[in-house]
Amino acid sequence: MTEERQIWLGREGQEFGPYAESLVRQWVAAGQVTYTTLAWCEGMPAWRPLGELLGVEAPTPARPPLPPGPPDLRPAIDPARASLPEPPSMHWFLVLVLCFLTLGVFGIVWPFIQAAWVRRVDPRSKAIPWLVAALVATLAYWAVALASGIAGAFAGNTDAVMWGPMMSLGTTLSLLQFAFMVLAYFSMAGSLRRELPRYGLVPQIGGVTLFFFTMLYFQGQLTWIAQWRQTGQTQPSAPKVVFWILGCIPFVLGLLMLLTVFGMLYSSGGVKF
Repeated sequence: MTEERQIWLGREGQEFGPYAESLVRQWVAAGQVTYTTLAWCEGMPAWRPLGELLGVEAPTPARPPLPPGPPDLRPAIDPARASLPEPPSMHWFLVLVLCFLTLGVFGIVWPFIQAAWVRRVDPRSKAIPWLVAALVATLAYWAVALASGIAGAFAGNTDAVMWGPMMSLGTTLSLLQFAFMVLAYFSMAGSLRRELPRYGLVPQIGGVTLFFFTMLYFQGQLTWIAQWRQTGQTQPSAPKVVFWILGCIPFVLGLLMLLTVFGMLYSSGGVKF
């Protein structure tokens, strides 16, 4: 009968043994000794892992679980702020670009989206009826313009008797459309001034800027409100000066064109002082 191998074990620089191979295998099965423990028996030139000595490949250690992700460093939304319905936060410049790309159609739809959000904040808001009135005036204006074009094409002339009332009606409808639009946005601004302090925010909405830039200026306010709702920060403040700068650009360009035309006439001798 073959004599059982005697195995020495090494741990922390110390030698233990010898132990019978069957006993060592029992220890391995019980988890008291691992396959990576250094071991030696007679005939081996050097200490080797126990798994090699026993002719067993050391099992691949299980993949450790992924470390937890980084903590969420975003500030928690205050319950008062979180109770405010999330406003449409599209940047005002993107709204402007979409208005150009859609030939003004987006500029008709977006005010209703703004007014619908304001109505969630203030159910008493009357902005949507004013916007409907503005839309009706716009459609009536285009109907008058189309009818005028068709009538002129069939009449084959530009009789002042026909064009005078048409122009007056078109001008009246255009002014009504602008007035209804301004009333809608002043209604929305009033709702925000009245309701937002309940959530902890006091908006600063300039009446003059709102009068001239209505939809774009109000959208800048909504983006600012969305920023405050998420972060609790009121800086940077809602844009205002940029609208006046943009508003001056057409005026400056028109003035330059006028001066250019005047200079050409003067240089050609058409204008004399």
